[in-house]
Amino acid sequence: MKQNIHIPEKNLNAHHNYRSYQWATYYCTMAFRRLSVKTIVFLSILLISVQLMGTSTKITSPDTVEPDDAAKDVETESFHCVSGSEKSNRLRLYLSLENLVVDCVPLNEPRFSRKDYSDKIELFISSGIRPTMAIYNSTNSATFPMKLNVNTATWRVDIPRYKISINTVAAPGDEWTVEFNILYTISVYVKKELRQDTAKATLLDVTREPILQWTIGEEISPHVIVPHLHQVVKLQVSQSPCARDVAVLAPVFASGGHTGVILSVTRSAFTAQARWFNATKSLCSLISEVCVAGCTGISIVDLKLTNCHLFLLTNRGLFMSQDLLSPVTGPLNFTLVFLPALAQMDYSAATIWFSSECLIDRIFFSDDTISLVSSQIEDNNLKSRCVYSKYPFKKWFQCNSSTAEIIKNPKQGYLSFVYDRHQHTGLLLSRAKETDAMVSVFELDEEKPLNPRTKFPPVNLDFRATGIFLWDNNVILYGSEVWTSLDRGSTFNWVFSLDNQVVVNVLSCNAIGVVVLLTDHGHLYIIKSGLTRYAWLNETLASDSTLVCDYLGILIAIQLDKDHPSGFIYKTIKIKTLIEKNEVGFARPLALQYTTDHTVLLHENVAIQSGPNTSQPLTPAPVSHFTYGNVGKVIYFSDGGMMVITDVFQSHYLKGFSGAVAGEILEPFRGSSLNEEPIQSHDLLVKEGPGNFSVTLQLRDLDPSMGFNSSHIGKTVVAPGFSSYLITELLPSGHALAEPTMPALVPPMTSHHGKEWLLFNTSGWSMKEGPCYHSIEAKGGLQKKALVRINVREQLNFTFKSITSNYNLSMVYHKKLMRVVLTNPVAIRVNVFHYWDNINNHMLNLTAFSHLCKKVGLDSSIIH
Repeated sequence: MKQNIHIPEKNLNAHHNYRSYQWATYYCTMAFRRLSVKTIVFLSILLISVQLMGTSTKITSPDTVEPDDAAKDVETESFHCVSGSEKSNRLRLYLSLENLVVDCVPLNEPRFSRKDYSDKIELFISSGIRPTMAIYNSTNSATFPMKLNVNTATWRVDIPRYKISINTVAAPGDEWTVEFNILYTISVYVKKELRQDTAKATLLDVTREPILQWTIGEEISPHVIVPHLHQVVKLQVSQSPCARDVAVLAPVFASGGHTGVILSVTRSAFTAQARWFNATKSLCSLISEVCVAGCTGISIVDLKLTNCHLFLLTNRGLFMSQDLLSPVTGPLNFTLVFLPALAQMDYSAATIWFSSECLIDRIFFSDDTISLVSSQIEDNNLKSRCVYSKYPFKKWFQCNSSTAEIIKNPKQGYLSFVYDRHQHTGLLLSRAKETDAMVSVFELDEEKPLNPRTKFPPVNLDFRATGIFLWDNNVILYGSEVWTSLDRGSTFNWVFSLDNQVVVNVLSCNAIGVVVLLTDHGHLYIIKSGLTRYAWLNETLASDSTLVCDYLGILIAIQLDKDHPSGFIYKTIKIKTLIEKNEVGFARPLALQYTTDHTVLLHENVAIQSGPNTSQPLTPAPVSHFTYGNVGKVIYFSDGGMMVITDVFQSHYLKGFSGAVAGEILEPFRGSSLNEEPIQSHDLLVKEGPGNFSVTLQLRDLDPSMGFNSSHIGKTVVAPGFSSYLITELLPSGHALAEPTMPALVPPMTSHHGKEWLLFNTSGWSMKEGPCYHSIEAKGGLQKKALVRINVREQLNFTFKSITSNYNLSMVYHKKLMRVVLTNPVAIRVNVFHYWDNINNHMLNLTAFSHLCKKVGLDSSIIH
């Protein structure tokens, strides 16, 4: 569910979710064919569970296997699978013209002897147990059984290519996800338990992946650039839209240093061997034909790999490759793009913008849109230019601000221009000065210049913006602050702000539904699709390294290295562990107040006063340490119990308190037992205290020396149905001074009978992301990224179930854990029905009805 929180200082709504989540994604693309008309509907079902875990990182060579969590994806408790001799951080399968052969072996645990291992193999052999290998992508799926070789004690699958793919011509195509499954029975005491081990890998069709079929200039050894490594200032990388393990990388050298265009192409996200090319000569030959000065000093600025082309932006111009789908392969030819609108510009100040989207059907290649934006200072004036082009990139148009905005402020500086294929619009990010930003959304026609009128009124924001990023159902605006939009740029919601740094790059990990944001200081943050929550990763990236996120969602930092044959070293940045270990609590006691049997308020108390006079006003007004980014995080108490934050209040009407958070109990809080605190067996008398809202706590029929003591300061007295009391200091005669959390519920004098009130240690606590409690299951065997076709006037139904992993936890009855976000509500009629099963699992039924007979696009995201 989504919580709206008002932020007065920014006058905006920050949307929050009640849980901390890990994502997996279902894409369900629907299309129908009727004559030459086709309707396309993209149904992205975002499956979320409440898990953020992982381990620390380390640098390793691509020539060795890194024993990280990624490797464990293909190593279960029962077996380990291998294919070929290439070593990487996980199992990567490659489909060539030959058969695909994979071997799996039973694992021998360290605690087992050789005889135990032999007995285990005999058990598998006698039981006929064998794994299965399932592969699937957006269009196909298949399952293959593995055969057991008794002599070698291995399982093997030998699959002819035609059983996976008949086509062999180069074309964009989804990389395959591979799942190995083994089902077996184990004995647990006197009972038998059925267990299934699952491992994941990927399968890449290297015969068809377009960029892998070409030679980009002269093939060289990576050691050619070793003498110039100290001049590398950054690495530019662009991943294939359909196969995230395939990427092109270019080192960018310092001005006046090594010149030339050096490229590297990988099929394994730079975790194994890669090919290196020097494209300088082929590009210079084009420059020499049109430029008398030649190409001395040419260097790479930016690059983008689209579905059909490779674009190289150099300081001497923009180069576009020939169609990568051409049947004739070999040396890749380029064309120097001549743009009159950008004549005499400084290309070193330009940036290429491209919204990566996998397009496997040629009729949709027109959705590939490239823009080139340049902002430079000339004679103390900002000179900004912006052009864009759609496939096949024959015509280029200017992307100016609207006429009204140009008249209002003629000195608009352009920062970014991206194409939204769901709405067929262009999003232009511009600014009139460095500390403001404006987002304009224009209707975009394939054959006409940009419509001078905006689709929505431009959105003006007061911060230093650097770029805009389109992803699934989100539009992400980033810079010194980060904002997101769920309505394709009409409105934006604030996510977080940065001090003395700006976000300079954004990377999507589609497999886990995460966007990674990199700042100019090398700090990493993540946000998740459909949510306005973020998390900081305690990892700093070197300036001469770059990030890639592979097809399984593993985040990898890449850096050049002269000591390894591949030319790279890498380290896996384990998002889950970094988030889980990130403690964001602070040293202030919290006063516990129950509001229902499963919801509470925690009041943040300022530093406990040591003096007796607490009636004096606190100056200056206390500032709460809780922020709106804490929504969804979990608070753990040292004595037991935890709650998830659902709302944040950064001010408080009571003196002594600076803020409060509301939350739902995940695990009941543990109060002190009678053995630990015998005073709980005595009646408690509550009287008015010396301050405006303070009270004194007295214990009846108890020797003063046995009453409240210094260990009780910071603890909370909880009495069901009444206000709670946070003990702040001691008084003579064994009495205590306390702050009530709800003074209106405190009569002038009241008493609580012994054993009807409890002491809670709420001064010992921590706050971080919580473990996983839910997952989403698609009914009817719907695979991840499944492509489903729907005819005109046809209706399809999809059912999703939110499964609770631990039914012992305190859970809200009939709580909605899933919601639906549409990127283009007019594209298809979508109806949603929520209900719950007999054990309180949230169910969602989504009905899609096709009523338009034209090309449309829609992402319907189910967000947990």
